[in-house]
Amino acid sequence: ARQRMGLLRLAGSMGLVALLVGMYRVALGQRERRERELAESLRLAAATAALRARSEAIVEAIPVGVMAVARGEAAGAGERITMVNRHLAEQGVVAGGTLAAALPEAEPAVVAELRDLLDEAQATGRPGAPTEVRLRLGGRLREVDARAVPLGRALPDASCFLLLHDRTEMRALERNLLRAEKQATVGTLATGVAHEMGTPLGIISGRAEQLLARLPDGDVEREGERRGLESILGQVARVSSTIRQLLDFAHARPVETRPVRPADVVTAAAALVAPGLEQAGVALQVEVDELAPLVEADPDQLEQALLNLLRNAGEACPAGGAVVVRCARQEGQVALEVTDDGVGIAAEHLPHVLDPFFTTKKRGQGTGLGLSIVADIVRNHGGTLTIESAVSHGTTVRVLLPRAAAQETPR
Repeated sequence: ARQRMGLLRLAGSMGLVALLVGMYRVALGQRERRERELAESLRLAAATAALRARSEAIVEAIPVGVMAVARGEAAGAGERITMVNRHLAEQGVVAGGTLAAALPEAEPAVVAELRDLLDEAQATGRPGAPTEVRLRLGGRLREVDARAVPLGRALPDASCFLLLHDRTEMRALERNLLRAEKQATVGTLATGVAHEMGTPLGIISGRAEQLLARLPDGDVEREGERRGLESILGQVARVSSTIRQLLDFAHARPVETRPVRPADVVTAAAALVAPGLEQAGVALQVEVDELAPLVEADPDQLEQALLNLLRNAGEACPAGGAVVVRCARQEGQVALEVTDDGVGIAAEHLPHVLDPFFTTKKRGQGTGLGLSIVADIVRNHGGTLTIESAVSHGTTVRVLLPRAAAQETPR
């Protein structure tokens, strides 16, 4: 009995030991499995972090504006801009507020158009087609292709992305190519027109002057003939001026540059147009910085450009209006600016005002070549030309010219 009891105790002890060993092995297995799962989780977390860092680096580096937009419950009321990439941040776009707060320089109509893009993209669940908008970024008016891209599964801080692709330079290149094609065509046309019409116009003008000289002064009965001949001479002069503009546009004169004081050119151009503006009842104000640096320019061509701008400004102003011409230093360059408070230019016409033969004047009052010639002169001088205008609020044309390498001491 004692032996059996001992055997039973021994068997029970062995069974308990076996149970404990089995439980220990199970615990070790679970621990190894948890370690493997933890290692896999850490690996996935590291891979996810690396992927996120790589994605963020790409978004930050691309030359396209990207902003993350949270809408609906995640944003409370309205929308909230949760992120902007470096391309937008460098142009003054800020995150943390509404779309209007992120784009403080944008017109309300442009902000409303961007919201419509976001609404359409989220409603359809598909990226919308790019829409061209004129958006002010970093103090400059830019031509931007805007596109809204919704997320398939909204994140806590983003339900949609708004992409803003600045196409200003591309559009400018396209316009320059089109202008070059037009200029080549106009060159051929202008040469033919000048050759075919120059001689007849000279004969008509000479004959009219002879007839006008034969009329006795003070002869009331022949006053009608005098007015008719003067009208003929005026129309011949107008046609001749148009032909000269065509030739100037088609065959640009070579630029013969030298260091020029921009204040002197501005003063000379203003003196030439002042009588005509005064006769039309338009005030002219001249603001020049006598210490502005010299520019490397052809003074005759630069004066021609300013004359065209001043005449356009005067024609845009009604009686009682005002034209201001300025010359000032601006970040190592020289700015020439002509501002008027006239009728302004409609937004839909603004992108085309530098195109040859485009004019908003009535038929017979303009050829549409003045601003094209100005743009060519500025371009040949290595400068830039910008136009800002609003209907009934006037127009500002700004020309930026690089300063001359060699500077004299202004006296």
